[in-house]
Amino acid sequence: DLDIQDTRDEAGDLLSLENLKKWDFDPWALADVCEGQPIKALAEAIMDRFGLIGRMGIDRKKLRRLMKAAGDGYSTSLYHNRVHAADVLHAASCLISEQDSYKELEDEELLGFIIGAIFHDIAHPGVTAGFLEKNGVCALIGRHPKGATLEKYHCDVCLTMLDCVGMDVVAHLSEEKQARVKH
Repeated sequence: DLDIQDTRDEAGDLLSLENLKKWDFDPWALADVCEGQPIKALAEAIMDRFGLIGRMGIDRKKLRRLMKAAGDGYSTSLYHNRVHAADVLHAASCLISEQDSYKELEDEELLGFIIGAIFHDIAHPGVTAGFLEKNGVCALIGRHPKGATLEKYHCDVCLTMLDCVGMDVVAHLSEEKQARVKH
């Protein structure tokens, strides 16, 4: 299993606070030094940047397992892949850092925002929801018949992973706080 400190040492400036604030971040370069697992390293660095791991008491081992599983849950397609997810995560982090907007959020909301960026396209089939609906080729339509089929599916995958033993990074929080992260 990839050690996060080794990754940070190899990534050098890529995961520095200064570089995390730049819009021209290169997720492909990070993937190259992270054995193809940019989500794992980037998510932890961003959560550290915002102080979420310490303030919320997030278990780093569970977080690393969850982020590894998230990366593995992305396809190897040219677009909906783990590098795309890392790019969206970084852009979301930059966006919410503009004028310190993240300071307006409770920790649970900020964690939910970060998790949403990570999981936004997980297990994407590589075609649009319209294609799935038109051709009726996917069981997802039966599960989510009223539109936003893929978005609901990505959310289902995310919530399922968050509830898995060993990856349940919010299980130690009150039910109210868990609900704020997950919804």
